[in-house]
Amino acid sequence: MPYRLSFALGLILSLLLTLLSYGANSLFPILGGAGWAIVIGLVFSPVLSRFKSISPSVKWIEKNILQAAIALMGTQLLWVQVLESKYYFAFLAIVGVILIYLGLKILPKFGISKELSWLLAGGEAVCGSAAIGAASGLTKAKSSEIALAILLVNGLSTIALFTTPILLNSLTLESEWNAWFTGGYIQSAGHAIAASFGVDETTGILGTAFKMGRIFLLIPLMLATRLIFKVDGADNKARSIQLPWFLYAFLLGFLSFNFIPAFYDLRDYTKYVGDFLLNWALVAIGLHISLKGMMTQGKSAVVAASLLTLFHLALLLFVFLLA
Repeated sequence: MPYRLSFALGLILSLLLTLLSYGANSLFPILGGAGWAIVIGLVFSPVLSRFKSISPSVKWIEKNILQAAIALMGTQLLWVQVLESKYYFAFLAIVGVILIYLGLKILPKFGISKELSWLLAGGEAVCGSAAIGAASGLTKAKSSEIALAILLVNGLSTIALFTTPILLNSLTLESEWNAWFTGGYIQSAGHAIAASFGVDETTGILGTAFKMGRIFLLIPLMLATRLIFKVDGADNKARSIQLPWFLYAFLLGFLSFNFIPAFYDLRDYTKYVGDFLLNWALVAIGLHISLKGMMTQGKSAVVAASLLTLFHLALLLFVFLLA
């Protein structure tokens, strides 16, 4: 089969599967868009193994479309949200550093790779699938490790979606504390927002702001990922760091959509496009999943991710007790 035709077929197949993941999520939203994209890709991964000629286009999507999706996330972050949540945001940044440090130093002791440990920690500390996607592009993580990290983080986030409102309503805290908790604890943005409004409307509005402000941690996460995995690589040149293009694009989008009025009305469109590109890339990742590779680290990864999210919960509750 000619290369251009096989490349086009790979694009078409992955696009159709992305639309299928949207349909599945609309019927059964418990997994979230990212989770369904991975699962749909996984279900159809035998097609890729049977028709290897479409593999190059799927790999291209996995790398380039994912980077474009991360770049567009900068357009969704509002400067006013960062200002309103500056004190809470500063503490969440400290919590994020602690979680990522534990991910780097402790999680590999459970028998999982350094790359998977880093992805789990980044997803827990920052913003779920988006953080995993951003960090994975700067490491040598396997598709099976990326998929496993996304599924675990989204699964734990789903549990938090249902349990967090019950917990907060039983504690009878002020809305600002409730919002800080939902925005700072729950990994998935959709789950965090839903849980926030599940408490009350004020918590919902503030929780959304705190969660979106947390996305700003993508920048230090990508910088740290580049530094750590660049230093470990064979191509290290005097510990130099070459920042990826999508980090610059993320910053440009943030600045443009906050300070140039002409871009204000385009935010809804860039969100839709960004979400679609992210799901498209995750479908491609799912198509490249090795079930054998997932099973190798699966049980250990479940234990490691669960303990990390429980530590995250305990840390936030400890701050509540002090306050």
